[in-house]
Amino acid sequence: APGIAEALLATAMGLVAAIPAVVIYNVFARSIAGYRQILADASAGVERLVSRDLDFRTVAPATPLAAE
Repeated sequence: APGIAEALLATAMGLVAAIPAVVIYNVFARSIAGYRQILADASAGVERLVSRDLDFRTVAPATPLAAE
């Protein structure tokens, strides 16, 4: 059964390489998700400020002209 032993060895070596890779991938994915949330919060704040500024510009009454 040398073929089975070789297959088991190849499987074990593959797992030794794959398990740390998956762990590292998950760490980076979680880190990126955190930065993504921070960026989404910041962009929502900017959008809110711009929207409020545009609302003030459209709602603000025009200054009356002086009577001539």
